Amino acid sequence: MDNQNLQIETCLERDEISLDEEHVNQYNQLVIDMGLENLAYKDEEANISPMNDTEKAVYKELCPHKVSLEKYNHHIPMRVMEALKSVKGFLEAEQEKINRGDLKFEVWTDTDPDPVLVAKVGWNDIYLIGRWGPELDTFNTLYKRAIESIAASLATEVQKAKQYVELYEKDPEALALLKLKDKLSSIYWS
Repeated sequence: MDNQNLQIETCLERDEISLDEEHVNQYNQLVIDMGLENLAYKDEEANISPMNDTEKAVYKELCPHKVSLEKYNHHIPMRVMEALKSVKGFLEAEQEKINRGDLKFEVWTDTDPDPVLVAKVGWNDIYLIGRWGPELDTFNTLYKRAIESIAASLATEVQKAKQYVELYEKDPEALALLKLKDKLSSIYWS
């Protein structure tokens, strides 16, 4: 892979505030003044938030191929691996807190968009560690592509349903015979 043209985004770069020292100090003072010390940035912590349901749905739609990190056989950029190293302790602590399921690292990919490295904590929480590729689309663009992908799948399903309805209207017994043959073949092939 040509690293010259590779764009990378990691979980450590997704925060809305700049993490330079002045902004961190201002933010920390603000949350302390509000009695919310638990929200203050701590130097030794690298913590991230799990993806929300929309983010999960979009990435699952656009990146349907899931490979465990141990079995992934392509280059992962150093910045993504550094981000993983930085948050791994936090993720292990999260998994231990909920005490269910395992902590798994996976690369979700397809031919398009670019791959993403995620951490699955427990049964439901999924954290986006990083994504990389020649071009990184905005989440809004990815969201629109996911909608288009689902709409295309639905169009195919609707077309099949229309064919079943047409066949049923013409000859209900012929449709029943087709369904019976499907059931028979599934018995023989299972």
